Amino acid sequence: MADKVRYSQLQQSEPELFTRMSTDGIRLLTGEREVDEAEAAKASQLAKVGLPAAWASTGVVSEDQYFLFLRDAVQFSNGKLGTYVRMVSRPPGVMGAAALCVRAGEVFLVRQFRHATRCWHEEVPRGFGEAGESCEQTARREIEEELGIRVAHLKSLGLLHPNSGILSETVALFLAEMTETATGAPPEHEVVRVSLASFEAKIKDATLTDAFTLAVFARARSAGML
Repeated sequence: MADKVRYSQLQQSEPELFTRMSTDGIRLLTGEREVDEAEAAKASQLAKVGLPAAWASTGVVSEDQYFLFLRDAVQFSNGKLGTYVRMVSRPPGVMGAAALCVRAGEVFLVRQFRHATRCWHEEVPRGFGEAGESCEQTARREIEEELGIRVAHLKSLGLLHPNSGILSETVALFLAEMTETATGAPPEHEVVRVSLASFEAKIKDATLTDAFTLAVFARARSAGML
C-alpha cells in the first residue's frame, strides 16, 4: 500500500507539488471523498484484468535521495476518475545537466554500463544536480569528472523533459567546448572520441540510443552551433 501519512506530510511541506489544478488537462484531486472515488474507480479497472486493488492506493509509493514516487488521485480530461503515478526528482528545484562536448571537430562520449537497461551505452556526460549548485556548475562538474578534461566554454541549449509521461525531471542542455587541459584526476568512465561525421553515423544507424545524447545534438544542430 502507498504511504498516505507521508503523502499528507508532503502536501503541507511541499504544497507546490499539489497546487497545479488543471481545468483542461489531468486534474489533481485532494479532497477525501473524491480521492476515495478515484481509488475505487481504479481498483475496479484493476480487478477486471486480475490485478491487485492495492495498486489503486494513492500516496507515496517509494522515496529516496533521487526520486519521490507518487500515486495521485486524478480526474482525466474526459471526466473519468482514476489514479496516475509520477516520479518527482530530488532535491526539490534542482535540475540535472547534459552536455555535448566537442573539440577540433571531435565529440567526446562516455561508454558505461546502465543498470536500468542492463547494457552498455555511449552517451554525452550528464548527471543529477546538487543542492545549491547552478545548472552550469552541474554541467562542468559532470563533464570534468566523466571525461577528465577541463571545459573552456559552455553554451546553453535550453531545457529538456526526458520523459514527461512519468518524470518531473528537468535537465539543462549545453554545448561544451573543451580544452586540451586534463583535470588532474582520471576520468570516471571510458572516454570515446569520434569525429562529428562518425557521431552522426552512430545516430543514423541507431547505435546511439540515449535520449539526452540525441536531444542535445538536435538542439545544437538546429541552433547552427555544429
